[in-house]
Amino acid sequence: MKKLAIALLSISLFTSSAVAKTPSDSSLIKLAQLQDLDKQIEVGVYAALHSQRMAFEELVEQNNTITADQKRRIGDVFEKYTRQTASSFLNDTEFKKQNLDAFIAAAKASYTQAEVDAYNQFLSTKEGQSITKKLEKVSSEYLANLNHIFGALIAPSNNPENAKLQAKMQQEIFAILAE
Repeated sequence: MKKLAIALLSISLFTSSAVAKTPSDSSLIKLAQLQDLDKQIEVGVYAALHSQRMAFEELVEQNNTITADQKRRIGDVFEKYTRQTASSFLNDTEFKKQNLDAFIAAAKASYTQAEVDAYNQFLSTKEGQSITKKLEKVSSEYLANLNHIFGALIAPSNNPENAKLQAKMQQEIFAILAE
């Protein structure tokens, strides 16, 4: 009987300990707010759009049949519509909810309640708020630097295999444009 009681107590403590470690939705929502998750997503989206614009401009630049003015205007059209598209989903309530739900699911799989509480406490301090405000600039600069590094790595002059792939891609795109 004593062994059964100890076993049940152990199971009870283990179970309650495991449940207590899972962060609550409310603490994760607070974390998302303190981290300014919406702004981080926006920075990421616009960094991705910038990368797409650079790739698009490089592709257009290689087309010798288009004038410089046409290239500029095509780039402006590309920018206009990609920004409108990004803006529409970044401001969409359903997208924001899905984004928050995805964050909560990922955070619950990785963080404990104690970790979330400690991080929320730090982010609530003057220093934590300062870091959060600077995060957009740091992330933007980091992504821009990473984009340059990545661009150098995949540049045809640095990698003959990439040169072949890019040439094939260019041929296919120009074939589509010639239709």
